Amino acid sequence: MFSNLSIHRIIPFFLFVTLFSLPSSFAGGKGACQSDALKFCGSVSQDKGQKMRCLKAHESELSPVCQARVKDKEARHRDCKADRERVCKNVQPGEGRIRQCMKDHQAELSSTCQAHFQRPKGV
Repeated sequence: MFSNLSIHRIIPFFLFVTLFSLPSSFAGGKGACQSDALKFCGSVSQDKGQKMRCLKAHESELSPVCQARVKDKEARHRDCKADRERVCKNVQPGEGRIRQCMKDHQAELSSTCQAHFQRPKGV
């Protein structure tokens, strides 16, 4: 079945799949953290929480753009924690469900949390 596939065809395919399977939150406008995530956290699970913890552990080594993205995500998490627990407490985490819940209930969020959803992603 795989006799016609050479290692020279398989490796580029897997590299392509790996590069484009990173969570979109790390792409932040086509790659804000994508190369850093591959470099420092390539062996870490694709779970966004684990990737974020890995990036945070390597924060001083990240590109300035990625450092800003990590700080922004931390600030949103901190500033929206109470709102998230109040408004989306029954939403199962993963696949962007909590973020979508927060967007759907934006009018019910604190002004500090709302600010994170009103500016462009990655800013």
